[in-house]
Amino acid sequence: MIRVRLQKPQGFTLIKNFPRLNLHINWAWGKVYMNTSYVNGVLSTEEQQFVLAHEVAHIYMNHVPSKLPLEAFDELLKQLAPKVSVALDILKLLLHIRGIPPPISSLTKEQELNADIQAILLTGNVTTAISCLNKLVQGNLETQSHTWEALGVEIPVFTMRERIEELRRRISEISQYYRLRLG
Repeated sequence: MIRVRLQKPQGFTLIKNFPRLNLHINWAWGKVYMNTSYVNGVLSTEEQQFVLAHEVAHIYMNHVPSKLPLEAFDELLKQLAPKVSVALDILKLLLHIRGIPPPISSLTKEQELNADIQAILLTGNVTTAISCLNKLVQGNLETQSHTWEALGVEIPVFTMRERIEELRRRISEISQYYRLRLG
């Protein structure tokens, strides 16, 4: 089993019990916000390590900057050309109905899976990662892992079941290729 020690990178700050935190864990611009009251009551120490490694992986892989242009473009359109913005949202919904994900949805899915994989490689434990993901949706694997929005409607990116299945598939490929043993 591979173990990599996660060290605090420059520019990374862990902020515990952020008073206005709606989510359990979130990250932005080199800071990881964690509601430790929730996390300590639900997740084991190993699961907390996976979550922290996952969030830090987002920071290291520059996921905020890569999504920012798409989100900024959407916001700019809403402000400057609301009718065009509505037309694009309708197009997003039509693409979703046809089974074609918009770029931001595909990007979100890939970024989450990449952060999951990096966290597993850092912690060396697939079982803990999957246990953690299960707990985050209280065992209801049909819960949406992530969503995107168009016209005020939340559209699913993927369910937690789909996320876990894809994660298992990718980790299996990585393990075979590199001859790794991940728990």
